[in-house]
Amino acid sequence: MYKLITLFFLGCIVSLNAQKSALRFAKIDLTAAKQRAAIEDKLIFIDTYASYCRACKTLELEFNNPKLAKFFNKHFINVRIDMDTEAGKEIKNKYEVVFLPTILIIDQLGNQRYKLDQLIGSEELLSIAKFYQEKYYPGSTPVSRATLASTKKTKTKAKATIAKPTVKKTTTPPTEPASTIAQKKETTNGSKKAEEKILYVLGQGGDNLPPEILKQEAYFKMQFMDGSHHQAAKKYLSTQDDWSSEENIRFIFDFLYNVNSPEFEFTINNRELFNQTIGESLVTETINILVTKELDRGFPRPNLEMAEKLYTYTDLKDPKNLAAEYNLENLYEEGNFTEFITLGTNYLEANPSCQNASLINKISIQMSKNAGNKRQLKECLVLSDQVLLLEPDNPNYMLDHATLLYKLGNKKEAWSSAQLALQKAKDNNTPTEKFELLLKSISEL
Repeated sequence: MYKLITLFFLGCIVSLNAQKSALRFAKIDLTAAKQRAAIEDKLIFIDTYASYCRACKTLELEFNNPKLAKFFNKHFINVRIDMDTEAGKEIKNKYEVVFLPTILIIDQLGNQRYKLDQLIGSEELLSIAKFYQEKYYPGSTPVSRATLASTKKTKTKAKATIAKPTVKKTTTPPTEPASTIAQKKETTNGSKKAEEKILYVLGQGGDNLPPEILKQEAYFKMQFMDGSHHQAAKKYLSTQDDWSSEENIRFIFDFLYNVNSPEFEFTINNRELFNQTIGESLVTETINILVTKELDRGFPRPNLEMAEKLYTYTDLKDPKNLAAEYNLENLYEEGNFTEFITLGTNYLEANPSCQNASLINKISIQMSKNAGNKRQLKECLVLSDQVLLLEPDNPNYMLDHATLLYKLGNKKEAWSSAQLALQKAKDNNTPTEKFELLLKSISEL
């Protein structure tokens, strides 16, 4: 009895410590957050998410960093917004949230001070938070501006693949954004650099500025990392009757941001012109990245028709089947298992040579949960056999196969398969608890 009481209190202590070390989000809406920020004289940190967003779950892990959590809990009003709610729609419209997750730092009046729509590590997020905290509340927290300034802004374009999101390094905000000087960004081919300086204060008289000034303002605002450069680019392009000039082709390419824009549509419709001006490989690479970003993190998610359209823009083969598999993955992530099984089995019947082991295994598992007899379980086992042909050394797939054998009452074969799965898990340094649990269940038959 004494041991049980001791374990209970130890569990409570561990739970309390875990809560203290995690970033705490207030369960309030944006209006209440602004009111609290005004009372406590703080900035507001907003994390946008959706229940099906895998990248959001990846970012959430970064919030468990003790140093980051301690700083945010002390200096910010932290709010999480479910983008599938009415509050989410308000955030989407007001702050132009296109991808999930998007993080925002806003002031007490709701003015956007920082925006980032890609994954970020805890250390870099902490440095950004310290920078803006010091900027708007100087002297309230120590921050090394020299350290922040050492992080140079980069714009990388990597080969696009439909893969699990990874935490990527992003750009630290500028330490001294002089509002009276703008410097044009290096052009796409790296051959031209402009050193012209714009001698005006940003935001004053912006509606009547000449196109060249608007153009350089757009490049200048790229440094601010607050999303303002997208609107600045649109403002410049609105002054241009001919988007097909070489100068404008390069400008549009530099500011391509997402697939749901007139700029992207113009790029697709004039792809050959962009290939000639920019280079075919770079154009293809960039389109692949934008399409992948939209499919992985676009909000709202593309439907089946839109996914197929997007895949046609890439250099990937068989866009129709890729879109079908993408749609099935979405149904699975959303927990719509009835439609997932129906469409999934139809898809596999139409595509018996499907190579997507993960998808086939998910269909097999969900079917087995609803199986009412051995005949249906055997159908699941056939799919599991197909999975192992594609990935014979995956311990998790081996375990799922052994579980089906166990459900069918094939004790000897299930035991052997589970033992092989356990050994493979040990070889791969995979946690073995679930493997051992299945073996225990089989031994008790």
